[in-house]
Amino acid sequence: MFDTLPSGPENLLASNWATFEPYYQDLQRRALSPDSVPEWLGDWSRLADCLQELYARLSVAVSANTADPQAERRYNAFFDEIYPKFMEAEQALKQKLLESGVEPHGYVVPLRNLRAEADLFRMENLPLQAEESKLRTEYDRIIGAQI
Repeated sequence: MFDTLPSGPENLLASNWATFEPYYQDLQRRALSPDSVPEWLGDWSRLADCLQELYARLSVAVSANTADPQAERRYNAFFDEIYPKFMEAEQALKQKLLESGVEPHGYVVPLRNLRAEADLFRMENLPLQAEESKLRTEYDRIIGAQI
């Protein structure tokens, strides 16, 4: 299933939350065991990488041309529509892994980091983080217009 993730800039930029949600649901439904966790972690990494690439492409687009209203609209739409659900789904997978008790060999430090991230996560911070990112983009646009 995970080989059907969007690839290439055009497909990625045309994505919305509905594109990624089935992959998160699949990971959430899978049972975790010492034998299944390597594949599960690999699929989770590919999915998270895809969303992080989408964010990076949108961020570069608004930074490269601060006067491009279409790039700004896509960037803001990402933070309004995708980012909160992405972070919530990521948190659910962190909790699933941590609660499973499965500790893959060589993952002592990553699991420690996941525990810290899971403990610090607060749903009520997501809208604030999204607003901060949009304000940062607005600031960049204002500064870019002065040059």
